[in-house]
Amino acid sequence: MTRIVDYVDARLKGRTLATLASTSVLVCLAGLVDHLTGHELPSDIFYLIPIFVAAWYTGITVSLLVCAFAIVIRFTLEVAGSPVDGITAIHVWNAGVGLGVFAFVANLSARLARYVEHESRLARADPLTGLMNRRAFDETASRYLDLALSRGHHTTVIYIDIDDFKRLNDSSGHVAGDRVLTTIAAALRQGVRSSDLVCRRGGDEFVLLLPETDYEGARALIATLEDRLARIAASDGSAVGFSVGVATFLKAPLNVDAAIKVADDLMYKAKVGGKNDIVHELVNTAGDLTLQTAGAIPRGGRRMGDKIIP
Repeated sequence: MTRIVDYVDARLKGRTLATLASTSVLVCLAGLVDHLTGHELPSDIFYLIPIFVAAWYTGITVSLLVCAFAIVIRFTLEVAGSPVDGITAIHVWNAGVGLGVFAFVANLSARLARYVEHESRLARADPLTGLMNRRAFDETASRYLDLALSRGHHTTVIYIDIDDFKRLNDSSGHVAGDRVLTTIAAALRQGVRSSDLVCRRGGDEFVLLLPETDYEGARALIATLEDRLARIAASDGSAVGFSVGVATFLKAPLNVDAAIKVADDLMYKAKVGGKNDIVHELVNTAGDLTLQTAGAIPRGGRRMGDKIIP
C-alpha cells in the first residue's frame, strides 16, 4: 500500500494537468460502475474518490471542476435511467444536493491536505530558525549521497560551530542567543544555492550539504559564507566566532553519519587550533584525507590567505 501511495505521490503531486486528467478518467470509471450497478449500490462513493484525489493533490479549484464533471455524469445517467421521460424537478434537486455534497468533500479534503502539509513541514523544520531539522536533513542528504555515489559526483559537507555561544547565552540571555541563531540561519540560507541543504543540527551547530560541488566550487561558496559570517561577528556585538570544518568528498561516503563525522572532525581541528577558523580538506572517501587547507574567518573584514597544514 505504501508503494502505491508513493507512486501516486510521485506522479500527481504538484502536477495539475496530470491530476485533472487522471481524476477525469476515474470519474468516467465511476460513471461506468454507477451505470452497471444501477440503484443496487450507493453511487456517490465512487465519485468521491477522484474528487478527494483532486483536492488532495491540487487544491479546491481543480477539485471543483472534477465535482462538476462528476455531477454531469451522474445527472446524465440518472435522467437516462429514469422511467419518466425528460428532466424532472427531482433530477435537478438530486443534482443540486449531489453537487453540494461533492463540493463539501472537496473543500474538506483540500483543507485537510493543507493541514497535513503544514504539519509535515513543521515536523521537518527547526522551530526557531526554520531550517531543516536533523531528521529532514538526514533523510534528504541520504538520497543526495546515494545519487552522488551512483553518478560519481563530488559532494561537500560543511560543519559550523559557533564559538563561545554558551558564554553569550550566559551573559546576554537566551533572547540574544536566539537572535544570533536566526541571523546566522538567514545568512546561511541566503548564501547557498537552492539545491543545497542547510540544517540546524542542534544547539549552536549547523550543517550544510552541497551536492555536485568539487573543491574549487566549495572554496567559492565558503568565501561567500565567510563574508556573511564575518559581518555577523563584526556587527552583531555578540563577540562570537565560528569554527568551520569543510570536507569535499571525491567519492561520496556510504551514509550521512560518515560524511558529517569527517566534517565534524575538521571543525574540531579548527576549534582546537584557536577557534574562529576554517579547515577545508579534500577527501577520497570517509576518513581518507588527501589535502588540508585552512583560512581564518576574518574579524573586522580582514581576510587571511589559505595555507597548507602540515
